[in-house]
Amino acid sequence: MSKTAFLFSGQGAQFVGMGKGLYETSDIAKSMYDFADSKTEGRVTKFSFEGPEDVLKQTINNQPCMLTYEAVLLTLASEKGIKADMTAGFSLGEFGAMICAEVLSFEDCLTLINERAKLMNEAAQTQNGKMAAILGGDPSLLIETCKNLDGYVEPVNFNCPGQTVIAGDHDTIDEAIEKLTESGFHCIPLSVNGAFHSRHMDSAAQEISKVAAAMTFRAPKIPLLSNVSGQPETDFQRLVSVQMASPVLWEKSIRYMIEQGVTRFVEIGPGKVLVNFMKKIDRSVEAVHITSLLGIEV
Repeated sequence: MSKTAFLFSGQGAQFVGMGKGLYETSDIAKSMYDFADSKTEGRVTKFSFEGPEDVLKQTINNQPCMLTYEAVLLTLASEKGIKADMTAGFSLGEFGAMICAEVLSFEDCLTLINERAKLMNEAAQTQNGKMAAILGGDPSLLIETCKNLDGYVEPVNFNCPGQTVIAGDHDTIDEAIEKLTESGFHCIPLSVNGAFHSRHMDSAAQEISKVAAAMTFRAPKIPLLSNVSGQPETDFQRLVSVQMASPVLWEKSIRYMIEQGVTRFVEIGPGKVLVNFMKKIDRSVEAVHITSLLGIEV
């Protein structure tokens, strides 16, 4: 029997206006957004619907905005009987996956993500880091180039064949971009304000573990793939902490789900970043955005 997996987008996929149409046409969406506003002093609707982009992309604003939008889409899918057999989320999206697998409620997840965003934002401001997507080229040359630079930089997101993300010190990332471009890679600085999934986030990871220790994580109702291992996760209290400063093994997670019989992947979030990754990982499986199944426009 074929299986369906829900995939939740990560930070960087946001756009100004996301969720506004849902808020105006769905009582469910309005209720969830109003609740999110009550926990963020109105920031979720303000920055999601109005921006500006440079404020929306800031970690402290972006994460609750993204989580709320994804939780709304998930709830609307559930109302229509659209269900998943497995789930995974890219970085921040892992929290949407926790809601999907009923590990945490939306309310608890929003509380956790507000603290996570605050801690990551503080770490980003202290460390002055940067990230960039590196397209094409020889992966071994990418790794070797990073190793040979004096400052700190390393591959952290293994998205799909031909796309890896690096993170590290701001100036070292700029140097890496220059050298990798000379070697034939196409380099794209990412619209985030820190070096996430790198050692720049170690202090934030330690602090979020204290917040997670006070929360109750339920056993997942469906398998939830971890960014850290690319395998089903069971210890979510630990995952909340370690995933902040660990690489995202996205391609490995997807290939595991395909091996387990998943033939349809449904992206939940703004844009179609993960759908596009799927085209490079395995074109034999179906990859669609949840809005096409709900019959709505983003």
